[in-house]
Amino acid sequence: MIVLGRVSWSGSLGRRSGIVVALVLVLVTALGCSAPSDDSSPGGQSQAEGARELPAADNSAGAFVESFTLENGLQVYVTERRSAPVVTVMLGYQVGSRDEPIGKRGMAHLLEHMLFKGTPQFGPGEYDRLIQSVGGSLNAFTSFDMTGYWATVPSSRLDLVLQLEADRMENTLITEEALKSEREVVKEEYRLRMQNAPGGLAVNHLFASVFKETPYAWTASGFLEDLDQIATDDLLRFYRQYYSVNNAVLVVVGDVEPDQVSDLVNRHFGDLQPRTQPERESVEARSIPEGRPVAEVVYPVQAPLLVGVYMLPAAGDPDAPALEVLGALLSLGESSRMHDEVVRTRQVAVAASAGPLTLKDAGLFVLEAVHTPAVSVNQVKEALESVVAGVVASPPTSDELRKAINQLTLVHALQLDSVHSTAMGLAEATLLSGDPTTFTQALERYRAVSVDDVVRVAKEYLVSQSAQWVSVAPGEDS
Repeated sequence: MIVLGRVSWSGSLGRRSGIVVALVLVLVTALGCSAPSDDSSPGGQSQAEGARELPAADNSAGAFVESFTLENGLQVYVTERRSAPVVTVMLGYQVGSRDEPIGKRGMAHLLEHMLFKGTPQFGPGEYDRLIQSVGGSLNAFTSFDMTGYWATVPSSRLDLVLQLEADRMENTLITEEALKSEREVVKEEYRLRMQNAPGGLAVNHLFASVFKETPYAWTASGFLEDLDQIATDDLLRFYRQYYSVNNAVLVVVGDVEPDQVSDLVNRHFGDLQPRTQPERESVEARSIPEGRPVAEVVYPVQAPLLVGVYMLPAAGDPDAPALEVLGALLSLGESSRMHDEVVRTRQVAVAASAGPLTLKDAGLFVLEAVHTPAVSVNQVKEALESVVAGVVASPPTSDELRKAINQLTLVHALQLDSVHSTAMGLAEATLLSGDPTTFTQALERYRAVSVDDVVRVAKEYLVSQSAQWVSVAPGEDS
């Protein structure tokens, strides 16, 4: 997922300290107070309904989830994690850059910044100050499909976080003064990390090309000329339209009791009223036309960058686990096929990687390589395509498949070991695919992938399809 956020983290773009552009694991080029009493006046006790337990990959690892939905539509997911007295609260809204009107692109990211500018109850900067005053950390991000806010605090301060999130869901102040300040911050992020970075240039070109005339044709960074046109009335309308309790998913992971979470969520969110949500314009996955030439973007880089993308189906597709295993087999580790063939044997690149990028309505399989100016783009492109074709011509051995699955298992196990990463994974799975088990049952799904599955998806989505390529080449930026 490509996202925009307040502080740099893998796959995010920053409100304070810059933008991270991540297509796959290695394409991260330019990225980079006393709290008030926790006693709050209780709101109406709207009853939770639909309580259920989601099957999980390994309950002992902390993937066991209990869920319920408030009468006003708020979906809540709770995972107990008793390893430390901390809790992460992740509140995700089903709104992102895809929901922005033409001429106002970048509005979702700009609004994300505005939610830290205060409410009548908690003034500008109070959210940050209160969370940090209890030893907590916080962040936010915007992507194509969702906007998310999280905080990790001592579990005794769960009530504080829920109070703050419910308050700014309804009462954020959007003023001309705040807009003027945050617009310049967001514009500077765009200049530094999208306009003036090789990865950002590649991202902008590829999405504009493969998703032309769809809501995925631009990233959450927007455009400078559009950001200048966004007024407070635009932001307020966008906020009132999408920042609704029935358009949100709340995930709580940590040292908590589900009943305790239910009581607190009802107290703070139970009285909030749902709003009718507009129907989203869907994006249909479509084939990339054959014969498209490699597009060239000139920029003063020392090491050229080549990126190619193939179209994939939407998040939650049954082939998603096999595509992840294929990505791991191709490029995870120095013994992977891509590193062995492209970097070590042919020596046409200094680094190469591959893997799927998931969006709600579509996806991309990304191949990328950093190479020296002495090597031609065609040499690098041919080497990358040869490795992909080799998966079909020379299927992976059982040991090779097992290694790739073990690598993904380790990555997922490390994610489950973190309350923050678990909360992020649950929220993203729910908002992107509508199915939290794509996260909680990931291990079983990886282990069910066979050699035949990997060969089939490699042939169906890559070898039998065309790719769109872009080269960021050395030269003077025009």
